[in-house]
This record gives sequence, structure tokens and C-alpha cells, in this order.
Amino acid sequence: MAPAAHPSKPSLDGTWLATRNVPLGTVYRRSTDTLPRPLAGPNVTVAKATIADIAWLVGEWTANAMGNVVEQRWLDASGGAMLGSSRRMQGASMLECEFLCIA
Repeated sequence: MAPAAHPSKPSLDGTWLATRNVPLGTVYRRSTDTLPRPLAGPNVTVAKATIADIAWLVGEWTANAMGNVVEQRWLDASGGAMLGSSRRMQGASMLECEFLCIA
């Protein structure tokens, strides 16, 4: 049986859209697989970093460049990972967005 349609709602441009109950993504599950070691080569050093080393990233960041505003928001580390979101705006238009995970 097909998902039930939701009532129509206005879009940002003033037209009306009929929305449906459709899944948009999957649930993140942390892998237990071990990552392979980097290939050996000249001047290759493996970083010994932890999630605590980037705790300074927590909070809100904004940059203005070439008529664009980039905003990022980072949450405190929890469960060995930090979650963030980002968007790039030009005036009132959002040009792109990202959902980020550092684990």
C-alpha cells in the first residue's frame, strides 16, 4: 500500500506542493570495521589525533567571502563523534547545505 499523502502546503515561492510520507535517508550506524593503514611512501606520518583534539571546533562559525555567507554549527563530542551542519547563503537564497560527522 502506498504511503498516505499529507495535506498540501505552500512552498517558498508561493506555489502549493503535495507532500508524501517518503523516507529521505537512512539511520547512521557506526562501523566496527578497522580502517586499513595508509600506503607506505616518502614522508608519510600517521596522525595520532583524538576527537578531544578538535574540541575547539564546538560552537558557531561564520565566514563572508565573495558575496556568500557560510555558517557552521558544531555540537560537543558524544559517543566518540562530533556532529555539525553547514549552509552557504547568497542573500536570501541557500546555495548548499551539509550535515557533517567527525568520528
